[in-house]
Amino acid sequence: MTYLWFKAFHIVGIVSWFAGMFYLPRLFVYHAEANEQPEAVRKILQQQYQVMEKRPLSHHHDACDGFDHSHGDRHDH
Repeated sequence: MTYLWFKAFHIVGIVSWFAGMFYLPRLFVYHAEANEQPEAVRKILQQQYQVMEKRPLSHHHDACDGFDHSHGDRHDH
């Protein structure tokens, strides 16, 4: 039964990771396309896209906090 739970969480994790792989580059494209808009619209879109771009990246950094990436150990031994 534990194996099935592990397998389910693994599948959810992989699907979420792939979704993020496709979502973040698309946001960068939207951000670049916003430069072609009139000034008023461009400012609003760029501010919104910056917020949307930071959210997935902040979740990634939160998940990685506390790890020493050179050795794979936690900082608080």
